[in-house]
Amino acid sequence: MLTVTNASVDHGKLRAVWDVSLHIGAGERVGLLGANGAGKSTLMGAIIGLYQTTGGTIEYAGEQLQQATTEQTVSRGIALVPEGRRLFATMSVQENLIMGAYASRHDTLEEQLEKVFSLFPILKEKARQNAGELSGGQQQMVAIGRALMSKPRLLLLDEPFIGVAPKLVDEIIERLREIGQDGVTMLLVEQNTHRALDFVERAYVLDNGRTVLDGDRRTLLDDPNFNRIFLGLE
Repeated sequence: MLTVTNASVDHGKLRAVWDVSLHIGAGERVGLLGANGAGKSTLMGAIIGLYQTTGGTIEYAGEQLQQATTEQTVSRGIALVPEGRRLFATMSVQENLIMGAYASRHDTLEEQLEKVFSLFPILKEKARQNAGELSGGQQQMVAIGRALMSKPRLLLLDEPFIGVAPKLVDEIIERLREIGQDGVTMLLVEQNTHRALDFVERAYVLDNGRTVLDGDRRTLLDDPNFNRIFLGLE
């Protein structure tokens, strides 16, 4: 579904991502791991169209994405749950969710809302409450629900468990598993490596903007370089 080949991304004069390659098959749950500043969020931004690559290619379902705008990327079936959630705090839960459907057909709006509410019933209860008044975990549910409103085939999740109580993290992971069972492919950025590796099927590890390791949970946890990179982060 997604193939990134030798992608590089610059922030001004600073190169944040160096020749990174990865691939994700349809229906897979794949992790993108690394310490702060490793280039994970920058690579996510390049996939969704927030940043232009300065080298390499990004191919999704047979189409080149590196020159596509974010709107074009979303319309092709990719959605991002951004780090920090980025909700409209003074708008209601339902209004935030509807914002996620801007690229979808209007006649599917109610159907998509009901799907989100069935996944996260608490959001239906709080549909008319301002999003900024919710707990961190409930806000994360809104952010995920907003992304789902565009009916994505590929869901990009950037640090979805930051600021979320452990009990709610468990609930969100269960809902993400349900979403995956519906055929949605996922790329997860996460610093909590053990939590991430419990969820994904395999992962890539970035260090200083480069891919340094990849493999399944056992392969990564048994690699001394993996432990060196993440020593003291958890």
